[in-house]
Amino acid sequence: MTNSATPITLTIRYSVTDTDGNLLDDLDQPMKIVLGQGQIFPALEAALIERQAGDEFELTLAAQEAYGEYDPAAVQRVSMASLETLEDLSEGMVIFTGHGSEKQALTIRAIDAGEVVLDGNHPHAGKDLCFLVKVDAVD
Repeated sequence: MTNSATPITLTIRYSVTDTDGNLLDDLDQPMKIVLGQGQIFPALEAALIERQAGDEFELTLAAQEAYGEYDPAAVQRVSMASLETLEDLSEGMVIFTGHGSEKQALTIRAIDAGEVVLDGNHPHAGKDLCFLVKVDAVD
């Protein structure tokens, strides 16, 4: 059993798919995380406790354990004129609003008749996520 007063650092690699098997993220390079720092989803962190170097496991997180449910209220239509300082707007483009820690990423979902549809949901909101995790090292 580990001492909870001593920070545990793990080096991991992972891939993430949706429940249909579509690859959403593939971290081929090792990533260091410190347990208890809020760097990853709490359910994923819990699954890493007591893991050892060389461990490999699969874990499926429900949408609410990951990026949350899709929120239709986070979608808004704004006039193209309100975004006049931005150039070459296109569907799928991510723009940022706010300042400092209040920044929010918005994805342009559509450009239609002088209006832009902005979506404040994370691209993976509403999706259950399947992780394949490999633990490279535990320090």
